[in-house]
Amino acid sequence: MADAQDDGQSGSGLRFRLFGMPVRVPLSGLAGVALGAWLWTPTFSVAGSGVWAAIVFALGLYASILAHEAMHVWLKLNKGFPFRMPPKLEEGLCQVIAYLYLESLVQAEAHTKGNPASVEGVRQSRLQEQEQSLRRYFAQQIQNDPSPVYGEGFREAQNVVSALGLDVVLDFIQQNQALPQL
Repeated sequence: MADAQDDGQSGSGLRFRLFGMPVRVPLSGLAGVALGAWLWTPTFSVAGSGVWAAIVFALGLYASILAHEAMHVWLKLNKGFPFRMPPKLEEGLCQVIAYLYLESLVQAEAHTKGNPASVEGVRQSRLQEQEQSLRRYFAQQIQNDPSPVYGEGFREAQNVVSALGLDVVLDFIQQNQALPQL
């Protein structure tokens, strides 16, 4: 579930993995602790309330985790993938799906803004901006993950998926049990 550790640098932060998602929180902004899947940080609070941060954190992070885990299920149930993939390849593909999901939310939200002419519209716009910020943060965490399995696996798979497209890459893996070389 969650493994927390101080990264050993004074004031640098707390790092942990949550269902494969690397999370880093600066100690200067840490107002609580990681408990299971909840992280309480005042940095993302609205009107002095950290409750919203925990809810949005959970929704944004859980949605990307569900996308990642759904890819594992799809790979296991798809008859075209009867072989056992190396962890780096499988986790890399699953992280690509989580990343693409987060990026699609960021792109979709960019086109739907609240109406700033009303008080409710201003509040809605602020909430959307903060949600966007969190989604970009989660996507950045996937991109910069130093893990050889999740991070390097993601970067290798993402480079190929960006160049060839997800369908082409999945077809190639079905036939060759490896990523295509660019």
